[in-house]
Amino acid sequence: MTYRSLQILRAVAAWMVVYHHFMQIYFDFKYDSVLGYFFSDHGSFGVDLFFVLSGFVMYFSVKRPGQTAAGFIVDRIFRIVPVYWFYTFLIITCIYLFPIEFDYTGINASSILASLLFIPHSNPSGIGIFPTLTVGWTLNFEMFFYLFLATCLLINRKFAIVICFAVLFILPDVYPKEIAFSPVASSYRLHEFLMGLLIASLFSVQTKQEKISLVMRMMLILALGFIATAIALLTHESGTTRTALAGIFVCLTLLFEPIARRRHVITDFLTRLGDKSYSTYLVHTLIIGIFLHFTGTLSDQYVILLTLAAISATVHLASSATYSGIERSQYVSRLKTRFSAATLLRQ
Repeated sequence: MTYRSLQILRAVAAWMVVYHHFMQIYFDFKYDSVLGYFFSDHGSFGVDLFFVLSGFVMYFSVKRPGQTAAGFIVDRIFRIVPVYWFYTFLIITCIYLFPIEFDYTGINASSILASLLFIPHSNPSGIGIFPTLTVGWTLNFEMFFYLFLATCLLINRKFAIVICFAVLFILPDVYPKEIAFSPVASSYRLHEFLMGLLIASLFSVQTKQEKISLVMRMMLILALGFIATAIALLTHESGTTRTALAGIFVCLTLLFEPIARRRHVITDFLTRLGDKSYSTYLVHTLIIGIFLHFTGTLSDQYVILLTLAAISATVHLASSATYSGIERSQYVSRLKTRFSAATLLRQ
């Protein structure tokens, strides 16, 4: 089942990140305006929303009847890898064509291989732990979470969610620093996936009085979220704050599911934006970098607005193209079916 309200939230999250990076690439987060301040300081919150939403969706994927570890990981690989690899090779081309605008990311043989395999590593440009397509750092977290869930399914299908929650809850506190995968395994962001699992588990409970119970469950989750946020603020735990706030936003959005399900031109459009949000997330820094090459720095307010509108339209067109041409490609679908069939034969 697809929750249209969450697809709309996914669209909001993706475009928050788009405008966050526009402010970074064009203005280094220093443009003085209300919207400029908002997207500079808070646009990255879209990533927190993505991680909670991912945990929510994966709960139902794991709980699907007959789900196996192999089937789960094959499905996730074919969902994530094709379009990510496409844009990774595209940004390599951009690095050679527009070396000044894309000097924030560097390449060598080992970094490209590590990027394609979702292995956290230092970018050759020196900016930190980032893959060649820098926004792909979030996919290192996603793939780590997927692999861990698949392992839990392999251990015990019935209690896979419980095992995953218990281990990942303590993992950031006990995982050794400065060893393989520590940028992911020791990060509080793993708790955002767990927040999604928690919301989904409470949301999916079936009772006799379903409508009343839904509101009650959401109120319970919201209360827990507000309590966690208050504790985080008092103890200055920014990671916990972001996790709790992202969970609250997801819960509030779910309460609007009946409205989102009504057929309307606006909700339909926003839902389609949510469908394409993965491609939107991957392509936007490439588009912004190419625009920067041709426009240079901007100062006039009207030119900034026109450029932003042109970038938004181009990002939308590009994400629509790769959504239909790669994400929803019949070739990719057939290839996934073959791999799924092969995994079933091995079991």
